[in-house]
Order: sequence, then C-alpha cells, then structure tokens
Amino acid sequence: MNRSKIPPANSFVMNRSEKPAGGGRSASTSLCKGDFMSVNKVILVGRLGRDPETRYTGGGQAVANFSVATDETYKDRNGERQKRTEWHRITVWGKQAEIAQQYLKKGSLVFIEGRIQSREWTR
Repeated sequence: MNRSKIPPANSFVMNRSEKPAGGGRSASTSLCKGDFMSVNKVILVGRLGRDPETRYTGGGQAVANFSVATDETYKDRNGERQKRTEWHRITVWGKQAEIAQQYLKKGSLVFIEGRIQSREWTR
C-alpha cells in the first residue's frame, strides 16, 4: 500500500468532483490541509422543566419553546457525590413544534438532536 497518498489524520481533503456517499450533489467547496472544518451538533437527553409554549409566526408557522434539564453526577474533592443541573432553552419549528405541544409535558423525558445557536440580548 502506498502510504504517501493517505492524508494525515489531522487533515481532511474533499475534491469538488467527489460525490457524497449515497449520491446527491457534489461538494461545493474544496478543503485541503490547513483549512479547518467545524461541526455544530448537540445531543441532549433530559427532562422538560415546563410545558412547551407554542406560538405562530405571521406566516402561520408554529414555534415551540421549552426548557430541558440535564443532570451530571460527580464526586467532589472530599469524595462526596454532587449533582449539577444544566438548563437548556430549546426552540423547535413547524411540525416538530406542533408535535412537541401535543405530546410533551413538564417532566417528560426527551431526546433532542440539533445545533447550538447563541443569542444576544440587549436591554
């Protein structure tokens, strides 16, 4: 096997002519050594802190907001178990918002997969 053609583990190379697995359109960009790729993906498993609040945009699209708590258990420096809860604000759109409103209630266990989007608020 000719190892000189295998890119190093810390690089990613995609040619414009390569098609993604399973067909589809070819890649629109070319990444070479030195370029950086990023991924914005999150998976949460937790419980709803309150019932979803659903509203509708001017165009009639549903938007649901709710909070999800995730827990982490760890031992502190003294060897005692501690529990830390993180709260996550979740927004879902369209059909997912309607389903959330119909089936989810405070305390429901949920699996959420999506992306993180930060918002800035000014007073």
